[in-house]
Amino acid sequence: MNKWKSLTFATLLAVTTLVAPQGALAAPVTSAVFNNPTGTAADKALLQNKIVELIGTAPAGSRIRMAMYYADDATIPNALIAAHQRGVNVQVIFDGRETAEALWPSLTAELGTSLSAASWALACPAGRGCIGSRVLGSVDSINHNKFFLFSSTGGAANVVVQSSANLHNGRDGLGGW
Repeated sequence: MNKWKSLTFATLLAVTTLVAPQGALAAPVTSAVFNNPTGTAADKALLQNKIVELIGTAPAGSRIRMAMYYADDATIPNALIAAHQRGVNVQVIFDGRETAEALWPSLTAELGTSLSAASWALACPAGRGCIGSRVLGSVDSINHNKFFLFSSTGGAANVVVQSSANLHNGRDGLGGW
């Protein structure tokens, strides 16, 4: 019995002391993050904080692509600006409504608007979803996507974040689930 205990201990010790090779990427993880609009301030910002964390751990030379309806909360746009300033390529697409938001000038000043550059900010034309032009009743097409694509972040490659929350403080944004 002691022989098996010793062998088991030695095997566990060998396995637990293995070190991942330098530059190894984190294992893929599928998870869900939900805000709690009835909780604490931290509970209400869980999704936003996770996205800021991912933006903050994107290394220089990596790329972040984002499509979003609009943002009137500065937290994530400011994190994208900071990422660009540390050498991350940042490409963002917003609905045309974003150009009326106070954040738009700072995003375009930092990222530029030339789609041939490594970083840029684009607003879809008014009444269109960039690739769509369908009119449904009295409602024009909009860019209603909400996703982030990271070529590398937090030691993982090709990370996707899909959300239904807009980047604002209303009930369908940071104040929602």
